[in-house]
Amino acid sequence: MNIAYRPTRLLEPEIKAMIFNHLLINGHLSSDASIINEFTVCNYSRRVDLAVIEKNRLTAFEIKSEADSLSRLEGQTEKYLEIFDKVVVVADSKHIESILKTVPKHVAVWEISKATLKIKQRGKFIPTQDKTSLLNLMKASELRKLCKKFDLPSTSKNRNTLIKTLQASSLRKIRNAAILCVKERFQATSNMFLKATENTEALPKDIELLSPYIKSRRYENTLIENKKLRWETLKTHLNEDPHLLELCLSGNKLIFGDIPSDIQSLLDT
Repeated sequence: MNIAYRPTRLLEPEIKAMIFNHLLINGHLSSDASIINEFTVCNYSRRVDLAVIEKNRLTAFEIKSEADSLSRLEGQTEKYLEIFDKVVVVADSKHIESILKTVPKHVAVWEISKATLKIKQRGKFIPTQDKTSLLNLMKASELRKLCKKFDLPSTSKNRNTLIKTLQASSLRKIRNAAILCVKERFQATSNMFLKATENTEALPKDIELLSPYIKSRRYENTLIENKKLRWETLKTHLNEDPHLLELCLSGNKLIFGDIPSDIQSLLDT
């Protein structure tokens, strides 16, 4: 793999690209891995900067750049440890000493120093034992399908009721189902990102590919560009008729006068 990119100003997209490249180079990502950007958890009250599902294990990456504060870190790691099998804090050098004093020993700490990553605390995988936290990763529609699959009552539309019903299932079944649902939900964007970065390193701009709204965003941008192109083409033709161009720019909808009544009647039918 060709590694040439060395960011000079480390903003969040640059750091995310560095994390991905580090995982890939060190053999921690397979072609079946799922990578999730800005993964909302805890009923949308928390947003994990980067999440990875690899070999049925959930890893959360929390990024603290030079400009970030550590005021929420303790609460973030506490919540993430209820859901994820491993939590990794990736931070600028200025934060490392404080972070090592704040987070538990099983939370990994990576230092960003001169555009490289250094492992300061390895942390370890501890599979989550919290059924509710795993079930909360699923949408209500997914919970209903799971109830039906497990032959449990599935008519309720209330997610809390569905979660309570599913508590009767084993942790192993719940874990496998929750991870599968998350993988399927984000597989398309993850595959797009992995394909774009195949045989090369990830760049900050590639992180956008992990957005679930990338297709609609590109479609909107295409419409805007097409509109601009049509207007530029029209202006080229109008330049031959300055008077007509002036009328167009004035916003006058009746440039060519009123529509004849017989034509209007045809338009109205």
